[in-house]
Amino acid sequence: MPESTLTIDVVVTAIYCDDEVLVVHDGDWGGFSLPMTKQRRWPPGFDGTDDRWETGSDAAMRNVGRCLGASFPRPPGLLGDVQDVRQRSPSGVIHEYRFQVFGFRVDERKVGAGVAGEWLTVDQILNPKRRPITPTARTLVTKLKVFGDTRGGFPPAPPASPPRKSSASEAIIGRQRRGESKQWLCQWNGHWGRYFLIGGHREKKQGGGRETAADCMHREIHEELDLTQSVDYDASLREVLEYGAWSTSSWQPTDYKMAAFDVTLKDPACAKIEADPDNRWLRREEILSERCADGKLISLTTREMLKKLGDLR
Repeated sequence: MPESTLTIDVVVTAIYCDDEVLVVHDGDWGGFSLPMTKQRRWPPGFDGTDDRWETGSDAAMRNVGRCLGASFPRPPGLLGDVQDVRQRSPSGVIHEYRFQVFGFRVDERKVGAGVAGEWLTVDQILNPKRRPITPTARTLVTKLKVFGDTRGGFPPAPPASPPRKSSASEAIIGRQRRGESKQWLCQWNGHWGRYFLIGGHREKKQGGGRETAADCMHREIHEELDLTQSVDYDASLREVLEYGAWSTSSWQPTDYKMAAFDVTLKDPACAKIEADPDNRWLRREEILSERCADGKLISLTTREMLKKLGDLR
């Protein structure tokens, strides 16, 4: 008989102070590991929405509260995804784990009451002679070291002063069919393993300076959707959002300046984009959960942009 495989989604929080990372004892894993939990599915009606999943960031923050015994105002930052961990259960079922790994920096090495935890360096966690560290913890830390090779190392460095700055343009493409709730067009990004709004960073021009926010938006729509301004769509600037958030690409807090454009598709363009399987219309509940009905993830930037614009009421 073929072996059965069970896919399990897990949220991990790497809590770190300077060069040390907190590991906590987990009886289910048989040793010390990074704090982890499964996301909860909220029942219908808890806030006037259909049933949806808890966000990865909220689940990661539950790890922080459980391990440190305290609440914090700032959210954890996504460090990356680890999706190639397989393990066989005693019953013979192969578990394929998909980890979302978040990072949370603290200034003191504390552990909450009743929590069995240790602060260890990366080398100590990866030392095969140090027991009992779970194989999963070593796999995750090894991956985080690889991620950190291009981002200043793991654990992430203290925030830079002044913060890194980033300017981008985003196309807000919505639709509302009769009898359906409003949906927004997003596109799958295989590198990040998530759906994103159509858009991107403003690029430098030959000869100096950067492209305008509008030029950036038109370029991104052409590159990502193969559409042409005026022929396939009309666009107008709605709002420029300025806010601070964690950058997964650089592993540091970043000040963002995001130009949001309302984009209206013309009929031939709608058929064209829907023929591409990477393009998808996403519902409000999916975007709020950062997870599609089929389990695929949606970027935090997509949710935050639409919330700040007031579209996700």
